[in-house]
Amino acid sequence: QGAVCSKVVINENVPSVFVAEALAYIQSVYLGLDLGLMKVEIEGDALFIIRKLRREYDDKFESGAYIRNEKWLSKRFHTYKFKYIHRSMNNIAHLLATKGLKRGDRCCLQDGVPIFAREEVEKDRMGEGF
Repeated sequence: QGAVCSKVVINENVPSVFVAEALAYIQSVYLGLDLGLMKVEIEGDALFIIRKLRREYDDKFESGAYIRNEKWLSKRFHTYKFKYIHRSMNNIAHLLATKGLKRGDRCCLQDGVPIFAREEVEKDRMGEGF
């Protein structure tokens, strides 16, 4: 049985959207490592980054150094998977991020869901989506 974990981090002075997305995945990897997880599945809607994480070779894009770092860090897990989910199915992450930012929260959730997101998480579990 799995657990859903989420963390809101405010990054400043990020040079591009691609780097911002890559940073989000690095922070997800660090969250899993900090929690001592051995098996992880990291979901996201940045297909560009997911494809780069799945490739064997590196590229020279500005996000390349971040991608190499994520690949290296991910090897610390027993098993790991970077999974693409369509943005329309990634509403819980969006809700947690936007509400968390509005509230000024820098929080980590594990096996718990904030009151404002409980209904949407339950819909997701039931396969209803938004």
